Amino acid sequence: MYRVFLTKTAEKVYNKLEAKTVDRINKCLDQLEAKPRFGVNIVRLEGKLKGYCRYRLGSIRIIYKIDIQKQVVTIMDIGSRGDIYK
Repeated sequence: MYRVFLTKTAEKVYNKLEAKTVDRINKCLDQLEAKPRFGVNIVRLEGKLKGYCRYRLGSIRIIYKIDIQKQVVTIMDIGSRGDIYK
């Protein structure tokens, strides 16, 4: 089981979201605790974000990094698909 942490950037976005969206993201975070590397909506990123993964949740993207040795998932950012990769 992995531990999930949010960076300050991700936490600011998370705290501003609607309750309905927060519930959806919480389910996502539960899935990342169990299996952060495998899933239909999970993709390893390339280019300037190489080493990070992306979880797709409708139009929302969750960018995170996995530390396998420490069993930690760090959520780097949460945002809409048009803005998250900039």
